[in-house]
Amino acid sequence: MDIEKIASIAHGIRHRVLEHTVKNNGGYLSQACSAAEILACLYTNLVNLSPLPAPLEPRDFVDVPSKNFTDYITGAEFHGKKGPDLDRLFISPAHYALVIYAALIETGRLTEKSLEKFNKDGTTVEMIASWRSCLSKKVTW
Repeated sequence: MDIEKIASIAHGIRHRVLEHTVKNNGGYLSQACSAAEILACLYTNLVNLSPLPAPLEPRDFVDVPSKNFTDYITGAEFHGKKGPDLDRLFISPAHYALVIYAALIETGRLTEKSLEKFNKDGTTVEMIASWRSCLSKKVTW
């Protein structure tokens, strides 16, 4: 396990989250401070994910998943292909979204500019399942 690499990635995660939080007048900074080493360690040493040919750029939001719309993406896209020898990482608290996106950028799975789209209307990198997206598509529950 490369402790210096993990520390460097964790520092980068915190820096990205702090920068984004200040620039956007809010964010979940405490989650980044408490989870940076954990995510850096998971993404660099412990979770076996398929390599990506290049960091991905999050696509714009098109519609919510339904029986009539199956061309949606999930966070699994940023973790690469499925396979019997590959892992999947599930983190359910939405408050960790910003730090997870920062970790994906720091480990080369998302593009550098991906955080510019974070929690913006019409993007797939939402902080919490957005009622704005649902209302903009006239979705009823």
